[in-house]
Amino acid sequence: MAGNLFQQLYNTVDSIVVGNYVGQRALAAVAASTPIVNIIVGFFMGMSAGASIVISMYFGARDRKGLRRSVHASMLIAAVLGLILTFIGIFISPLLLRLISTPAGVMESAVLYLRIYFGGMLALMIYNMGSSVLRAVGDSRRPLYFLCVSSVINIGLDLLFVIVFRWGIAGVAWGT
Repeated sequence: MAGNLFQQLYNTVDSIVVGNYVGQRALAAVAASTPIVNIIVGFFMGMSAGASIVISMYFGARDRKGLRRSVHASMLIAAVLGLILTFIGIFISPLLLRLISTPAGVMESAVLYLRIYFGGMLALMIYNMGSSVLRAVGDSRRPLYFLCVSSVINIGLDLLFVIVFRWGIAGVAWGT
């Protein structure tokens, strides 16, 4: 539950930073991207949870061969899907935003934010699957610690890129 909260914190911090330091259009662009981002994060978390069930079964049965195969397969699927979704997402960002009726006045900024977000898809997939693997074998602390540290780094990078470098909406996307 804490992990879900911290993952949602990324987009919330982006909204707060652009709302306070960039302007209403940037805030509207991040808000327009939020449903798409939430669907993506939810999909990855669900897929990772499914993989953790298989991994924990092998771990509990002390089947090292099955455990190794399921971990490798899960990480391979995460990497391949991460790469595929990175490239597809970058290209279909405008379409996705049109499908959810993003206003024309914020479309350009929303597309920029979403494309940069999709650029980090591989890392997001690997993190979610790696965390799931660790939780499946009984280590729930390290994934949470990593997520907490990365959330603090995200806040710092958002502020640095927006306030100091003045990158606007791209700054919060790159920070994330």
